[in-house]
Amino acid sequence: MKLISSLIVGLFLCANAFAANVFSNKTLVTTAAHSGTSVAVDTTGTNFLAVEVVVFVPRVPTLTDSRSNTWTAHAQSPKTVNSDVTSYVFYVLNPLTNASHTFTVTLDGAATDTFSFYVAGNSGRATSSAIEGANYAADASAVTSHVGGATGAITAGDDVLVFAYDDNAAVSGSSMTWTAGSGLTMAAGAVNGDGRFTTTGGIEHADNVAGTSILGNWTTSAATIGGSYTLAIKAAAAPSFPASQGFFIGN
Repeated sequence: MKLISSLIVGLFLCANAFAANVFSNKTLVTTAAHSGTSVAVDTTGTNFLAVEVVVFVPRVPTLTDSRSNTWTAHAQSPKTVNSDVTSYVFYVLNPLTNASHTFTVTLDGAATDTFSFYVAGNSGRATSSAIEGANYAADASAVTSHVGGATGAITAGDDVLVFAYDDNAAVSGSSMTWTAGSGLTMAAGAVNGDGRFTTTGGIEHADNVAGTSILGNWTTSAATIGGSYTLAIKAAAAPSFPASQGFFIGN
């Protein structure tokens, strides 16, 4: 049985279109399970949510949440690397939210396995036609410098999310770290880090970009085969909060 002994949920909360507020949490799951639920988080004020789920082939996940939102798949989702690890990305615009919001991933049939998922949320986003610059690309071979999808032409003021993951069974059991790519930020606890490293995944972000294409990229301390989705979300015409409201909360 392949193992990912971590279930990781990173929640990125942006208080406005100009400064990112980041919450991250990591919960360990050391045995295979049919489903997993995040800790309760406060998503009040968030008007865009996205989730990346990383599973082993042939598992197929279903995403639900405590507010019964309807989730849409990323235009390129799902994608598999090394015929072994698949990433699914879902999002919802104008979601129902509250102060104790949870997210649940359930595997197909009666299957049990280990897996991870990551949640990102933004506020100050456009309330309609907000999605642009959705793309995906993967490594051709095992590398330490990973180059994934590029957003392509996007609008100034967009927030960009990069959903990265990899299959690194060849270095399973060895200590490995991730480093955020150029122009991107990765929150503490947003990456699988349990010491086994059969696979890793996580979300990077860039906020209030200038309107030029953003490339999904990251580095790892050991060579792995990975891929990444990019997703750009347009800003609202008039931000609800001043640009000085940014802060960081870590685990």
